[in-house]
Amino acid sequence: MLVALSVAKDQGWTSFQVLGLLGFGLAMLVAFFIIEQRVKEPIVPFALFKNRAFAVSMVVGFFAALGMFGMIIFVPLELQGVLGASVTNSGLLLTPMMLGLIVASILSGQLIPRIKHYHYLGTIGIVLMMIGIYLLAQTTTSTAQMSITIDIVLVGLGLGVTMPLYINAVQSALPMRYLGVGTSQIQFWRNVGGTVSSAILGSI
Repeated sequence: MLVALSVAKDQGWTSFQVLGLLGFGLAMLVAFFIIEQRVKEPIVPFALFKNRAFAVSMVVGFFAALGMFGMIIFVPLELQGVLGASVTNSGLLLTPMMLGLIVASILSGQLIPRIKHYHYLGTIGIVLMMIGIYLLAQTTTSTAQMSITIDIVLVGLGLGVTMPLYINAVQSALPMRYLGVGTSQIQFWRNVGGTVSSAILGSI
């Protein structure tokens, strides 16, 4: 399916190659789901998705990674194409995102144990990410570099809040024997989101 998304821009969404690859990928997903339901030790324990906190955490992790990898891959290209930034400078402009991520991760880690309804922090993080990504999408040749930096920091702050929070949410919601599986699933769905991000955004 990722190959189909990657070649769709050149081959066309209704081409035989793209539709064939999408169909084959969908069939493999169905087969994977059926097999995972029957094996004793599944890679993806779908039964855990009945737990609301677990399911929400996986969905948020997927889309957070989709946004993060989309930023890392395509924002430098946008800065080069729209603002005429050099390859080095366009890469350096992503540094504020990582700084924002680190600072927000540390602060949210300190706040989570002190706030009863800490899931509201996750909502704040998601909103910050969405605002930052939306503002970056509005970049034009007249956009100031400081404005872009602030937008990138917003995305980093949002990521920094959501990443540790939803790991904590999963570990708090699952029984002890599922902690390892649940925690690994967060990283699994983040990896899937990052992979899908490069394929989908590259085809647009």
